[in-house]
Amino acid sequence: MNPQSISNYFVADHKRLECLYASFKAKLGSDEALCYFWAFKKGIEQNIKWEEEVLFPFFEEKMGISHDPTDVMLSEHRDILEYLVGIDEYLLSNRDVAPLLLALEEVLEAHNQKEEQILFPLIDDYSNGVEKADLFLALCTTRA
Repeated sequence: MNPQSISNYFVADHKRLECLYASFKAKLGSDEALCYFWAFKKGIEQNIKWEEEVLFPFFEEKMGISHDPTDVMLSEHRDILEYLVGIDEYLLSNRDVAPLLLALEEVLEAHNQKEEQILFPLIDDYSNGVEKADLFLALCTTRA
């Protein structure tokens, strides 16, 4: 994989988030778990903002399509964000988060596969070096 690819950047970010999530689950029940969860939550929120404000518009413009494929991704983003809010509330009130974690994991797994196997590679295939640099610059200036 090209180290200057969108795929490489976002797959690495997904792996970073997966690491935070795994540490959160391993420490579940401790105060330390909350720190990992909040770092994970903040990272997911940033990742979603990057995708919605930078990647999706570029993808739609390059592919000459309007929202159909990205509508599914946007809907999944809403689900992910709702699960994160619910998990946060459950953790703070010492309620059982297992059902919410399972639901989040199912959505994230399918969502990340679509992005990593379809969306990101298409963006790489349909962008030149200058456009990739523009995308990376936009990512640097887009904050959640």
